[in-house]
Amino acid sequence: MRVIGVSSALANEGKTTVAINVGRSLAGAGHRVLLIDGDLRNPSIGSELGLKNQTGLLDVLNGSSGLEQALVKDPLTGMDILLNASGSLDLPPSEYLASAAMNRLLDRARNQYEYVIVDLPPIIPVVDVRACSRLMDGVILVIEWGVTSEFVLERAAAGVDKLFCCVLNKADIGSIQRYQGYEYHQSTSKYYRDYTKV
Repeated sequence: MRVIGVSSALANEGKTTVAINVGRSLAGAGHRVLLIDGDLRNPSIGSELGLKNQTGLLDVLNGSSGLEQALVKDPLTGMDILLNASGSLDLPPSEYLASAAMNRLLDRARNQYEYVIVDLPPIIPVVDVRACSRLMDGVILVIEWGVTSEFVLERAAAGVDKLFCCVLNKADIGSIQRYQGYEYHQSTSKYYRDYTKV
């Protein structure tokens, strides 16, 4: 999998943070990574990382900027980031994300990078992910612990192509331990206790 979308069922489940951390983990391991802010409705990678640029994804898609001119560097890992600079939308966001221009951009990125991570909008409120998931090699679904209901999760999973992974985010470790059996806790406690000493 080279082009990986990151989404969630609903807003505020932490998908952007997960997308950034996946990109940083891969970049920190020595891979060439491009992180794209594909949430045209609520771009937030720039604000989370304290980065700004006058050009971004929309400028690349409409041809007013080249990819290289629109990139910024992650100060922590040197990972390339294509922000979503503020600009007016002439079309619905789903049409930009599912466009031939987006397809060309991702094809080009496949040739230049080992991994392309795309932060996408949430699945349930808008059609954007359903429209563009076919362009991804796979989609990660971020689920907020104790918030996302089973019904909502099922609807989200059914509404996206190429779902290959779910990430349980903001998990309460203390609560998780209560669900684990005694034997499981006994067998793993020594491992994690030893690991924390390293």
